[in-house]
Amino acid sequence: MASRMAVSKETSFKNKSQRSVESAFTAQNCTISPNQIRAFLLDLQEKGCVEGTLKKYGHDLTTFYHYLPKKKQVGPDTLLAWRRQLVARGYAAQTINGAVSAVNSFLEYLGRREFQLQGQLKLGAMQRPEL
Repeated sequence: MASRMAVSKETSFKNKSQRSVESAFTAQNCTISPNQIRAFLLDLQEKGCVEGTLKKYGHDLTTFYHYLPKKKQVGPDTLLAWRRQLVARGYAAQTINGAVSAVNSFLEYLGRREFQLQGQLKLGAMQRPEL
């Protein structure tokens, strides 16, 4: 009887520990690497993604990667800040939405959906700078 209680307490402790580790994991930033981007693009290629999409995703993910600070970490507001920067630089809403979609897909691939940006910019709502 005592051994059953010890096992039960140990299992309970493990479940609590596991939950706290999972909570800490989702609260932390996600570090991005070029190897992860390559693996994601290779995965898309193996799933039959067309060459044009692979190039677009590769370009968008590389642009996002270079936007990240030195530690290359994504946090809860990183994608929103990047989108705001793209808006400020005068990119079209359709271009920005496509880039954010590529990064959202990449974050899903990494299992980090909590850092995705929901919602798209409205196509007619942005003013384009005069050239």
